[in-house]
Amino acid sequence: MGEKIHQLDFVRMVIECTFGHASIVERIYACGLF
Repeated sequence: MGEKIHQLDFVRMVIECTFGHASIVERIYACGLF
């Protein structure tokens, strides 16, 4: 169960950092890719 909750939080974070910012640069920094 803990892993499923963690995966849901991860997916939610990815969705928020991907669609929650206007520019690609902001998305990259928000997702912490670089």
